[in-house]
Amino acid sequence: MRQQQNRPSSQLIYGLHPLEEAFASGASIEKIWMKKGLTGPLVKQLTKLAHDHGVPVTFVPSEKLNRMTGKNHQGVIAALSPIRYVSTDDIVQDALRKGEFPLIVVCDKVTDVRNVGAIARTALGTGAHGLVTPQYETALITDDAVKASAGALLKLPVSREQSLEKCVDFLKLNGIITVAADAKGKTFSYDFDFNQPVAVVMGSEDEGVSDSVLKKLDAVVKLPMTSNAESYNVSVAAGMLLYEAMRQRVKNG
Repeated sequence: MRQQQNRPSSQLIYGLHPLEEAFASGASIEKIWMKKGLTGPLVKQLTKLAHDHGVPVTFVPSEKLNRMTGKNHQGVIAALSPIRYVSTDDIVQDALRKGEFPLIVVCDKVTDVRNVGAIARTALGTGAHGLVTPQYETALITDDAVKASAGALLKLPVSREQSLEKCVDFLKLNGIITVAADAKGKTFSYDFDFNQPVAVVMGSEDEGVSDSVLKKLDAVVKLPMTSNAESYNVSVAAGMLLYEAMRQRVKNG
């Protein structure tokens, strides 16, 4: 699954000056691939702009850039995003303005665009207020991801955080309970109180929630399972948690 994350289907731009113009125009940039060892004032400026805008930059051999395009890329290729990112605080404040308990989904290194799309689709359908992704080690939000979400990613607010650990701290400081699903949880998901401000943290397809994130969470719940299957697919698990949250909120609303 991981091999898909560096194959964006969204519009690519090539070259130093086109990327500079993209930043100047306010375009939403998903990711930048830059040739290792590339130097110069404009390179330094673009790297700083990427940092300031929270755009991930990956330094790669020139061979990789050549495989991505046959055009004159000048050592730089960038993918434009089909969405515009917001801040996590924007997501929280928007929920509060609506007079609702925030319900936020945090994806911790979910790298398959189909899973991110499915999670976004379910999040929108169950009343979640937004999706949070990390800056690195995550599926790119490309046209493929939007298609997998059935368009939900164009409607659901999405934020991109440099550090999920700091994001969890921020959510907790704002009174939001952070919870993840794990087989080691002592409480079943249907016994957890979702009728309060909650952020649901979903882990990667291979390893689940990172230990550094898991230890910061307020709660860990387990999902009901009658067979000996090791775990549910991450998008299925997200759907189960979000459905339970919606069920409780509708029941008590």
